[in-house]
Amino acid sequence: MRKPIKCVALSISLCLFLDSLTISAHESAVVEHQADKEVFFDANTAEVHKRRFMHSQFMLTAGQSEGRFSIVKEKFLPGFDSYSMSHAHHWHTEVFLMITGEMQWTVNGETQVLGPGDMVYIPPRAAHAAKVMGDEPVEAFMVYEPGGYEKNYFRRQALTPEQREDEALIKRMMADADVVPTKVEP
Repeated sequence: MRKPIKCVALSISLCLFLDSLTISAHESAVVEHQADKEVFFDANTAEVHKRRFMHSQFMLTAGQSEGRFSIVKEKFLPGFDSYSMSHAHHWHTEVFLMITGEMQWTVNGETQVLGPGDMVYIPPRAAHAAKVMGDEPVEAFMVYEPGGYEKNYFRRQALTPEQREDEALIKRMMADADVVPTKVEP
């Protein structure tokens, strides 16, 4: 069941807009999936969601796992660098299992370069950022716990260019997605 966003000190129209973003047409198809049913993922036919330096395939969603976790196949393109957007999560954990390429990760001030077969666990409240090393794409599996990463993704994708420039709206969406901006140096 979908929970409405609690709005404090926001205009009614902004509250209605944010509530409308809590579920998109694509996301509703994901949520309707029975959580107690097995899930098979076919990477050859699954939709690839593209952003500037990231391509994501949602392998298992919160709706499919009773909210336990989301699993995402990520492809980070050369040039990906999240140090300017470093962040932490109050209650979410993330695990990245590297498949191809090399990526520099900084978590709680410790920096390491990870390659195929390596993994990083990011606990709650850990400031973190990453960047692709070299000219080859990086592929990784991300486990996001508790689930819901895909919901935040579709909320962001639904924004208009004007809304993406609205700092108050972006701050509210980040807070709702449990994303806390931090400063991480490589």
